[in-house]
Amino acid sequence: MNELDQIRKKIILVVDDDTFFLEIVRLMLDNMGFKNIETAQSYDEAKQILQQKKIDLVLLDIHLNEEKSGVDIAKDIRIDNMDLPIVFMTAVYDEKVYESVQSTNPFSFLNKNMSQIQLRQAVELPLVAQIRNAAQTAAQRQAAAATNRIKEEFIASMNHQIRTPMNAIIGLTELLLESAPSQFQEALKDLQFAGENLMKILRDIIDLAQLKQGQVVLAQEAFELESSLQNLLHKYRKTHKNPQVSLQLTIQGRPPKHYLIGDLRRLEQALSYLIDNGLKYTEAGYVKVIAEVEEMTENATHATVKFSVVDTGKGIATEKRTMIFESFSEIAEVKEQQFAGSGLGLSIAQHLIALHGAQLQVDSVLGKGSAFHFKLQFPIGNALETFFEQELKGVRILLVEDNLLNQKLAQKALEQKGVEVTTADNGAFALEIIKKTNFDMVLMDLNMPVMDGLEATQKIRALASTMAHIPIIVVTSSSPEQVHSNMQKLGINALLIKPFKPNELYELINRTLAKDNVEE
Repeated sequence: MNELDQIRKKIILVVDDDTFFLEIVRLMLDNMGFKNIETAQSYDEAKQILQQKKIDLVLLDIHLNEEKSGVDIAKDIRIDNMDLPIVFMTAVYDEKVYESVQSTNPFSFLNKNMSQIQLRQAVELPLVAQIRNAAQTAAQRQAAAATNRIKEEFIASMNHQIRTPMNAIIGLTELLLESAPSQFQEALKDLQFAGENLMKILRDIIDLAQLKQGQVVLAQEAFELESSLQNLLHKYRKTHKNPQVSLQLTIQGRPPKHYLIGDLRRLEQALSYLIDNGLKYTEAGYVKVIAEVEEMTENATHATVKFSVVDTGKGIATEKRTMIFESFSEIAEVKEQQFAGSGLGLSIAQHLIALHGAQLQVDSVLGKGSAFHFKLQFPIGNALETFFEQELKGVRILLVEDNLLNQKLAQKALEQKGVEVTTADNGAFALEIIKKTNFDMVLMDLNMPVMDGLEATQKIRALASTMAHIPIIVVTSSSPEQVHSNMQKLGINALLIKPFKPNELYELINRTLAKDNVEE
C-alpha cells in the first residue's frame, strides 16, 4: 500500500462553529478521497470525539463562538499527546493570536479562504510525515532488536568460551596444590591467585553486560541470614592479608523465623563488591558488614533488612560520589596496585541492588571512611533444606563432557573421592550408555556437539527404565539465568557453573544425592 492510500484511511477531525464552513471542508476532503472525517462545532464536542476515537489529524478553528477557543482544545490535546498534528484555521491573521498558539506546537496554519490545493497540502503533508516517522521508528526498533540479539549471542558465546578453559586452569591448579612437592607450592599458589583474579575480572565484564541487557533474573531460595553472612566473611578472612584492617560482622535485630527467601548468590555478590571496595581503600581500621533487621510482628510474612558496609578508609569527596558508580571508575591512588580490580565492582553492585528494587546509597567523610547501604525486603520461609554429607566412595556417576581437558579434570577430582566414573563426550553417546548401565547420578555438560545437554536430559527423562528418574546435575559455563527456565521443565536437579572448585562439586553431589534419597 503506497503512502497516498495509507493517508486516505486516516481519521481527520475538523472543528469549527460554522456549520456551512464545516460542510464545505468535509466535501472538499471527501473529494480528495478522505472518507473518515469527524466534525465538531464546540469545545465539548471536540473533547468527546478525541476521547472516543484515535484521531490522526485535527483541523482546528482558532476562534470559536464560546468561552473555550480552539487554542484551549489544542492545549488540552498537548497534555496527553505531543505528536498529534494540529493545523489551525483562521479567516483573520492576528499577530498576537499567532504568538499565543505557538506553545501548542501546531504543524501549520491555513487561511479559511483556501483553495482545494491548499487544503490538500495542509492535510497530506502532516499525514505523510506521520507515516514516514512511524516507518522509521519501526525500522529503528527492528535494528535495535537485531543489535541486542547480536549482543546477547556474543555475551553467551564469550561466557562459554572464557569459562570453559578457565575451569581447567583453576581446577587443575587446585588438584596440583594437593599433590605437588613443597618446592612448587608457592608458584602454584601464585598461579591460583592470578587465575582467580583473571576470572573475577572476566566475570565482572560479563555480569555487567548481562545486567545491562536485562538477562539477570533473581532466584528464590531459602537461606539463613546470619550464617550466610558469617560464611561470606569467613571466605574473606582466609585470604585477607592486612593485619591492620579487621573484618567485622554485626547483626542487629532478628526475624521471628531464622530464614529468608531470596537470591543469596546475588546478595553475596553485591556485598562482596562493597567489601572489596572497602578493603581496597582502607589501610588501617576495619571493614564492617552490618545487617539490621527491622522490627516485625510474630505473624509477619516479610522481613526488611538494611545492609551496610562501613569502612575506615580514605573516604570519597562529595563531587566524586556519583562518579564511583560509573563503569571502570577507580580512585587514582590504587590504580598502580597489583590486581586493583576491573573498576566495575560498584557499578555491578548498584545494578544488582536495583534489580532487587532497591537503591544503593553512600555516605562518606573524606579521610575518615565511607558507608554504603541499601534496604531489601524478603519473604519469610517455612523450612531450610538440610542434608548430611555422605561417603562418595562407590557412587557411580556418568560424566558427560565434550571438552577433553575438563573431562579429565572432573574425572580425576571424582576418582580422588572413590567415585566410579564413566565418561561420554556428547549427549547421544551418554543416552546409549545409560540405556545399558545403571548409575547413581549424571553430570551433564550443557553445550556439546551431536546432542546437547538439554536434549539429552529430555530423552533420559522419557526412558521407560528406572534411569528416567536419575539425579542430573547440569554443568555449564552459561549464566544461571539462561538455564533456570529449563530446570524444572526438563527435570534438572541442580546446576553447577564453570569454573568450579572440586569441593564445590563434592558438596553439590552430596546435596543432590541426599535430597533425592529423601524424596524417594
